[in-house]
Amino acid sequence: MSCQYALPSGAHAADLLRDEILGGSGDAPFDLGFVARCLSLGSRAAVLQFTDRDDVASDRALTGRTAVMMKRVQLGAMLPAIASERRMPGLVRWSHSDRATADAAAAMAG
Repeated sequence: MSCQYALPSGAHAADLLRDEILGGSGDAPFDLGFVARCLSLGSRAAVLQFTDRDDVASDRALTGRTAVMMKRVQLGAMLPAIASERRMPGLVRWSHSDRATADAAAAMAG
């Protein structure tokens, strides 16, 4: 499991439990839109490949020290995001897939 998936899925599970405790249905679907795939190759090399929201790889990628820096920024943001979410539930947001965005627009159109 990736950090990109773990944080939103954990937050979604917590939201569902909170909803059930407060008398709601607790059955909102989980929808996650991806941004990129990142692979660390030790402390000095990495590959970061950009994707669309449905996790389809694009032809753009970062490698080497730039990708290492981006991976470190991503990992460095994880604990502050978790701490912020604990203090202010609902603060952390994540992108949604293109399919879900299209489905929501179609539902609103009628």
